[in-house]
Amino acid sequence: MYGAGILRFFYLVGCANSLFFSVLVFSRKEKTIADKILGYWLLALSLQLFLPFLYLANINLFIHIIGFETILAAIHPILLYNYTRALTQTQLTSGDVIKSLWPMLFAAASMLRYVLLDPSKKIEILSEAKDLPIDILIPFLLEAVIFIYFLRQSFKILRRHKNNVLQLYSYRDDVDLLWLRRLLLFFTLFLLSTAALVPVLYIYDISLAYSDFIFYASLTIFIFLLGYWGYQQGNVFSYSGPAPAHEVLSQHRSVDSGNGHSNESNLDAEAAAVLRFMKSHKPHLDSTITLYKLAEQIDMPPHQLSRIINRHFHKNFFEFVNEYRISAFKEKLVDTRSHNYTLLSLAFESGFNSKSAFNRIFKEYTGLTPQEYKSSLEA
Repeated sequence: MYGAGILRFFYLVGCANSLFFSVLVFSRKEKTIADKILGYWLLALSLQLFLPFLYLANINLFIHIIGFETILAAIHPILLYNYTRALTQTQLTSGDVIKSLWPMLFAAASMLRYVLLDPSKKIEILSEAKDLPIDILIPFLLEAVIFIYFLRQSFKILRRHKNNVLQLYSYRDDVDLLWLRRLLLFFTLFLLSTAALVPVLYIYDISLAYSDFIFYASLTIFIFLLGYWGYQQGNVFSYSGPAPAHEVLSQHRSVDSGNGHSNESNLDAEAAAVLRFMKSHKPHLDSTITLYKLAEQIDMPPHQLSRIINRHFHKNFFEFVNEYRISAFKEKLVDTRSHNYTLLSLAFESGFNSKSAFNRIFKEYTGLTPQEYKSSLEA
């Protein structure tokens, strides 16, 4: 088959990367459900690559295992979906993950028709791209449906999580899962490019190995990024608040959907109490402050605090806290006692937890970079 040596290289690199990162993940002392899903997913990716590596290394010896890697393909979008759920939820169990695997089992059963073909017929399909029976095409279409459905669900979860972060956190680093959104987009794009290439190769009677080359080269890059970022990712919901995030937001919505007359009568007084606390205790100076921490300090239910911030101040929690941080930075900047401090040190003292977050948020709120703002004061 075309480019067998190049394909074997990508199979081997991807397989080694998967095994390496799975060992790192499983070596953690305290593994979360997300870590376990990631570890098993990396093992599945490794096996996905190892099988074709075997038969390309010695086609005569391993000719009968050609196509067995297709049985595993449907598990990847499902594990990606569950990994996304595990990072953004607190109550996902191993049983939930196992229950979600049934589409993969159904797809694997339907793929047996292709897997059990005569090896010479499979080689002919891959190398010459002709005479593909319709009953062989249907299982591949079924796997495509599984990919589309679970990738779409993963995007929906991450979009909802992005909105929830702004309601619960005063920072985005390590909790907004931007890396996973980008990785999911990359995964989707390389699948689409491979899928779009297959019919073109088939129509023009060109070897399907070209599509394999694009798929496995991209998959090797994907595995490295997944393993690297996934290993670094901590537990998103590491708080010890009184209720999980989805419960707080659900309670918030249920309060808003009810009769608001009695609630509105106390809203101004509660908002004034929040303002007094922010002024006297300055909780925004804590770079790790969350809705849960602040609610505990004020001695107020989290959903009630969230409702006050949203409905009285017309902001989400992220905006509410970071406006205080920007004000604190501005005050420190004009204080003569701070003239010997760098802008970054003043930002850290004001509650920001990184240079990139400080620069981004300051520009969003003021339209100027910190240095431009400082220069405007000196002009």
